[in-house]
Amino acid sequence: MGEIQLAMRFSCCSLFDLLQKYLRPMLPNLHYLHPLSSHQIDSLRYQATQIVSMRLSCAEPPLRKEVVACKLDVGSKMWSRRRSKTNHCRIAGILSGLIAFCKCFDHVCTWKNPCITILVRMLFLRLNYRGRPRYPPHVDIRLSQVDTTHMDELDEEFNTFPTSQ
Repeated sequence: MGEIQLAMRFSCCSLFDLLQKYLRPMLPNLHYLHPLSSHQIDSLRYQATQIVSMRLSCAEPPLRKEVVACKLDVGSKMWSRRRSKTNHCRIAGILSGLIAFCKCFDHVCTWKNPCITILVRMLFLRLNYRGRPRYPPHVDIRLSQVDTTHMDELDEEFNTFPTSQ
């Protein structure tokens, strides 16, 4: 049927060389000094489309010029309802997980379903209780040497003034 499947694998032996390639600008330096105007870009795109369509019209099976123009996005600057719907669906698909989480969070906050709200809050408390510090953060037992003191020293330290002993 004329289908061709092509698989390409790009690999690089050196990470430094790979990073160096990505840090280089993609276009020649002259393009940044004197960039092409939009008219010149459209003209080049039209010429490329003509060359590709002439070559593919001689191929077996021949492709018409309209098919080549559609595949090469000749009118890419023109607004298309199909493209805008496609882009909207892509963005909605990306944000659907976040929207579902926000809705679930709103249901928990507003007590729409008390059983689920209680379960979520118990789970939240359980996770916080599990991650709590075991010792107070401002007390270091080893630094103050509380674990190596004798009872006489503790009695002396906690004795009231005037002395109660």
